[in-house]
Amino acid sequence: MKFFIDWSEVIMLKNSKILFLILFLITVCLLHSDYKRRVTVAVFDHKPLIFIEDGKVQGFYYDTLSEIAKKENWDLQFVYGSWKEGLENIQDGRVDLLTSVAYTAQRDSVLDYSQLAEVTVWGQLYVHNKNSFNTLFDLNNKYVAVMEKDYSGEYFKNMCKSLNLNVNFIEV
Repeated sequence: MKFFIDWSEVIMLKNSKILFLILFLITVCLLHSDYKRRVTVAVFDHKPLIFIEDGKVQGFYYDTLSEIAKKENWDLQFVYGSWKEGLENIQDGRVDLLTSVAYTAQRDSVLDYSQLAEVTVWGQLYVHNKNSFNTLFDLNNKYVAVMEKDYSGEYFKNMCKSLNLNVNFIEV
């Protein structure tokens, strides 16, 4: 029969109960907190899909991402730049999302594409109203600006090349 108290056992038992209580409270707080996952989105001027106007991100992609963010408890952070900068930022992991990325095998090796396309992207050729262009052949020996590293621009360059057009492309 023991007639003395081993205080080290009492202290250890008391400390383990306190530790358990602290861990339990932390777990409960985390489960009921309003923690939002920070998601960074590259933004470039691509009206009406995504753009900045009056200092605010706007457009179809913004509206869609905002709804997803509500449901997924995301805190959206936007990083403004050019299309090229957005592509570099997502490839380097500086942003989490980049909208309006055309599929290529090369990009597929570094990006995780969604299963469904939100919007089908198009290309348009704009000319000054003083010029009269009726066909692609009217572009021969002319200068045409295209977005740098843009799939539609690359496709247009290849199409002109296949038609043996001597178009001077300027990447912007």
